Parts: sequence; structure tokens; C-alpha cells
Amino acid sequence: MSPLLFCAAALALDPGDQVQVELLGGGEIQGAVKSAGPTSLVLTGRNQEYQVSLALVEAAWINGEPASTVFLKEEVAELYHRQSVELARLREHSPRPLVVFGTSMLWPGTGHLLLGERGLGLGYAVVELVLVGTGAFFAYTENYQSLVPLIGVETLFRVYAVSDATSKAKRRRARIQASPTAGGLHVSLSVALGPMGEP
Repeated sequence: MSPLLFCAAALALDPGDQVQVELLGGGEIQGAVKSAGPTSLVLTGRNQEYQVSLALVEAAWINGEPASTVFLKEEVAELYHRQSVELARLREHSPRPLVVFGTSMLWPGTGHLLLGERGLGLGYAVVELVLVGTGAFFAYTENYQSLVPLIGVETLFRVYAVSDATSKAKRRRARIQASPTAGGLHVSLSVALGPMGEP
């Protein structure tokens, strides 16, 4: 890899990266990358959130390394594209939590399958099949004493599988609603009104 390509790879923008920008007309903002918009970058720092318009950026540093404004705009556009693709993927597999709860109650693993977690969903479904099959075998052989602990294990397993799938569905819905590409972006007035230094 050439030194130029290595430098570009080192500066590639990801959530959590530290970015410092100098704004036109004075002022400086520094913080961790949270997300990107089509023409803006959202930074978090000192318990505040800043939406920085790229049109106001005069100079920038990514993780302590200087970056041109052109490079910063390209990286923000790339990050925005990646986040948009991820959001589309989440939306595709984002059923209502109540639907996930209901299907998981009917058969553990089906809620995870609805969420697109195929491996985990199949794992839960197979375990449930083994438990139900074992219970049917015990009932067929009239081994009722073994049924009691098995029913306890089955109940605990089902409760865990249902709660895991339902909580994931709720978190996914909340993440989609809070995503900047979904319109849930909080805008900091200090930056939206013009270049101001971080307090």
C-alpha cells in the first residue's frame, strides 16, 4: 500500500472518531463522530451534540491528523451512504415488537427470524424442537416424573427467547426512529445559527 493510500485509510471517517473543525468567521468544534447527513456532520462532546454544516468548515483534523475540507466532505458522504444502507437493512427486518412477541410465544426462534437473525432464530427453534420432542417421548413412555423438570426448563427457555427477541425488536425500532437519515436528528442551535466556539 502506498503512503498516500495508507494515510487516506487511516483518516477514513467512522462513528467514534475524533474530529476537530475550524469554522469560517472563527470558532472551533471538537467531538466524537456520531453520524453524518448529506451536507453535515454530527459530533458529540461535553454532553452536547453539534450538527456541523460542512459549508462552514474552513479546516479539519481527523483523529489528530489534518484533513482537507474536500476530503472531509468525501468522507462524510461515504459515512452517510453507509449509514443509509444500514438503516435500509434495519427497516427491512424491523417488525413490530408485538408481532415478534406473538410469534416467539408460538414458537421460540420465529421472532429472531423475523428480525433477520437467521442463525440465532434457527438455534432457538431447534432447541425448542428438542425440548418438545423430549417431552412427547416422556409422555409416550409415561415417564411423568421427568416431565416436571422438563416443563420448568421449557418455560424458562421460552421466557428467555421471547424477551430477547422482543427487546431486540424494541431497540431496533428506537434506533430507526433516532437515526439522522430517518429524520430523528437533534440539531444543536449553536451550530445551526452560525459558527460558534464550543463552550
